Amino acid sequence: MFYIKLTGHEESIGIDIEAIHERNQRDSMMDVQRKLEILADAAKYDASCASSGTEKRDSSDGKGLGSTAPGMGICHSYAPDGRCISLLKVLLTNACNYDCLYCVNRTSSNVPRARFTIDEVVKLTLDFYRRNYIEGLFLSSGIIRSADYTMEQVVSVARSCARSITSAATFI
Repeated sequence: MFYIKLTGHEESIGIDIEAIHERNQRDSMMDVQRKLEILADAAKYDASCASSGTEKRDSSDGKGLGSTAPGMGICHSYAPDGRCISLLKVLLTNACNYDCLYCVNRTSSNVPRARFTIDEVVKLTLDFYRRNYIEGLFLSSGIIRSADYTMEQVVSVARSCARSITSAATFI
């Protein structure tokens, strides 16, 4: 067990490096479709896309709040002008270093875990975008290593998507 100092000595947390390595090994063997199923389902608990005008569902079957396309992670949100926007809504990972009692993805929660690589999220996003399934990406994540590291990963996805879309538009 290693301890990582986040900001002050009172905020140090213990991280089991072997468990993280084991999780990463398992995630690298999981196919992208299975990761998408797990991480899109885990993202549904953020209520931001819950009122999309689709049929109401409960969470007992794994396709509840905010889940509008089975296993796909596509949800709907509304622009200020009332226009409906389709978003790919996924987590970068549902594994988290913290054990917040309110969070379904907390460390002690017994749920299947998965983690996308940056390239996997970018490829999925661009594939859905090019097929006109989505207009954007809603990406969140459990905390990987530290909040700063996690945010760096999320920003890397956004930058890679923006670069790819910009360079593709240049050639049209």
